[in-house]
Amino acid sequence: MMHPFLASLINYEKGLLKYQMDHFDPTRVGKMLEDAGYTYEGKKIFHIAGTKGKGSTAIYLARLLRQVYSRVGLYTSPHLLHVEERIQINGVPIASEVLEEVLTRWRGLIERYGCSFFEALTFLGMAYFLEEGCEAIVLETGMGGRLDATNFLLSPTACIITRIGWDHTKFLGNTLAEIAREKAGIIKEGVKVFSSPQEKEAEEVLEKTAREKKAPLLFVRPVYHLVSATKEKWIYLFPDGGLWETTQWGEVFVQNFLLACEVLQGVGIMVSDEHKRKAFHKPLPFRMWYSPPFLFDVAHNPESFLSLFHALAHIPGEKDLYIGILAEKELSRLVPCIVSYRSLFERVVCFDFPSPRPSGGRELAHLLGEEAEYLPDIPIIQDRERLSVVTGSFYWAEEFMKRYGIPWVFAQDEL
Repeated sequence: MMHPFLASLINYEKGLLKYQMDHFDPTRVGKMLEDAGYTYEGKKIFHIAGTKGKGSTAIYLARLLRQVYSRVGLYTSPHLLHVEERIQINGVPIASEVLEEVLTRWRGLIERYGCSFFEALTFLGMAYFLEEGCEAIVLETGMGGRLDATNFLLSPTACIITRIGWDHTKFLGNTLAEIAREKAGIIKEGVKVFSSPQEKEAEEVLEKTAREKKAPLLFVRPVYHLVSATKEKWIYLFPDGGLWETTQWGEVFVQNFLLACEVLQGVGIMVSDEHKRKAFHKPLPFRMWYSPPFLFDVAHNPESFLSLFHALAHIPGEKDLYIGILAEKELSRLVPCIVSYRSLFERVVCFDFPSPRPSGGRELAHLLGEEAEYLPDIPIIQDRERLSVVTGSFYWAEEFMKRYGIPWVFAQDEL
């Protein structure tokens, strides 16, 4: 259960205000850390922004760093079941009693700075990492980049930008260039930048920002070949000529893994192939996660849905698609994508679910017309022979897993 004080803070994840300096001050957490007497000088800190793939890239990067550094901090969002999941060291979430102790100690400072929920957690995460002696830290931005609470860093080890696409347009902008400018806000003077391949409009923005900041920019274009794919195992041919095996579905995650590898090589951190294979083999939490007879994902924008559908096209057999998504997402942009891949599924069902932000199942079903059915609540799935693909959001995950007795196997990210 979340600490009452944390729950009382303004939470823009539950209802976003206009994305502007009036509400978001990227320097706040840095000032708080300074006031509290913390220093992160000498730490290897990796800052990640993007629309798609930033969470998985952050997890892969933290896994890889664990061979080189004895204590690696990972800060991600949102959480799936428990807020402690956002703050991890070596794949182990902060203990609830430890989070409460750190929060109690710094509650006065948090109140004095008027922190939001996300700003408070970012500060608490950094305080915990620094107190516990983390030598390397991976920070994932929340929504944007330029005004994000994690953007207090003046000189991170590297800045990473994953695929930029259409999401949060009400807050970040209505064009790819506008969205890219927000993501490019994490680029710092003289700091190396590693980016996934981008659309031309976004690529030009990143190049311009990097030039202005005199920051070396590398677009990482991974080379690999999918050899075979089953429900239990995906095998790839990598540039080293070796066959690499993973239980993680989806080629998009190979791209993010190879991006993480390129980042470390680019800043001179060497990781053995043996450790890389261990990091690659394990599945990612709730990203195309296969737990028979379900495949769970959190796709909520066109690019994510395309990646999901491309993966499913490799797996034979009957499938149903269940979509529970927030109303604020780009629902009209999803429609052509879903319609194009409608033949993959016997049924497409849009559902609503309890959430602090309005869910958009009814609206998406209306937009899809005869292509989809609508359910007002989390679906009751009785056919256990057919693959049930459930996607669209983190917010229904806990209730869904409780209803179907699905064990949460990601409590610790052991390698």
